[in-house]
Amino acid sequence: MLRAPTSTALTTNTAAAADKTTGGASDAPAAAPAPTTGNIVANGDFAGGMAGWQDWGNAAVIGGALNVGTAAGGAGQNINGKATPGAKYQFTATANITAAAEGVFVGVKVLNSAGAVLLEQVKVVSSLTPAAVSIAFTAPQGAAGFQVYVWKNQNAALGVVDNMALVSVA
Repeated sequence: MLRAPTSTALTTNTAAAADKTTGGASDAPAAAPAPTTGNIVANGDFAGGMAGWQDWGNAAVIGGALNVGTAAGGAGQNINGKATPGAKYQFTATANITAAAEGVFVGVKVLNSAGAVLLEQVKVVSSLTPAAVSIAFTAPQGAAGFQVYVWKNQNAALGVVDNMALVSVA
């Protein structure tokens, strides 16, 4: 059973939302931001160790990949202000476990501006060799950010995850 910690609240850039134009206020709704191009996961290849990642316990970068030990634990990254409602996204990673066991959970949550989960997509990887993870989804209305994560329950295996990416697709 997946027992990842609940997401932390997102912060929004209220300065960016303020109307800085001259000529008075406008009644027109603000345009949605254009989808971000390129990988929006910082340090998704773990070349920078745990930089940009929250350690939820029992996680370390070993050999250039995130490893979650035999106790329960994982890591996550909040990506604030990058979601565009209605946009399509692709989340990818490689993952495996080191012994026959339940598996490692690799997923993405779409969050609103208050940090509430609007959508969660997760894959459980039980392969003993690196396996591709691919999750396609559309950000729902109210989407403001994401949380990408890795979680593994207590068992005899280590969870190994690398090359995490989240990109906007046409």
